[in-house]
Order: sequence, then structure tokens, then C-alpha cells
Amino acid sequence: MDIHFGFSYIGFIFLLMLMIPNIIWSKNQPKDYNKYVKNENKVLLLFERIGEILVTCISLIFSDLNINKISNWSIILLIAFIMMILYETTIYKSSAF
Repeated sequence: MDIHFGFSYIGFIFLLMLMIPNIIWSKNQPKDYNKYVKNENKVLLLFERIGEILVTCISLIFSDLNINKISNWSIILLIAFIMMILYETTIYKSSAF
């Protein structure tokens, strides 16, 4: 497997698609949310934070995610893009009061 370092615009777009709904949600948190956060498992929270950092770095520094030609990988990226759009619209609808 060849790994190519470089900026991944696909990774950047996907990160934006993940961050925008989270920013919208953080501005419209449910009532008494802080009460429930205190009961969150600290080990799982640590794994979540480590995963976020690794995914952010990996998705941006490997140019292998960029579309160079139409292939099976392009179809998978298109499906993932459609699913991300559905995720965004679902988050937006649930956060719009």
C-alpha cells in the first residue's frame, strides 16, 4: 500500500461536514445537559478525544483520499458524502427549535 503525504481536500470537506453540525448543536444544547455530562465515562471520553485528534490529522495529511480518477473508491466517497449530507440535515432539524 502506497501512502502519499499531502493536503487532502476531501478530508477537509468531511471534517467541515462533521464540525458544522456540532457547532450548531453546541449553541442549542438540550436543557439540563450539563447535569448528564458529569456522568459520562472518563475512559470513553479519553478514547473519543484521541480518536478525534487522530482522524483530524490523518484525514488532512494523506492525499490518498483525494479523487484522482473515477474508481470504486470514488463511489464509496460519493456514498459517504451523501450519508454526511443526511447526517447534517438530521442534526440541523433536531437542533432547530
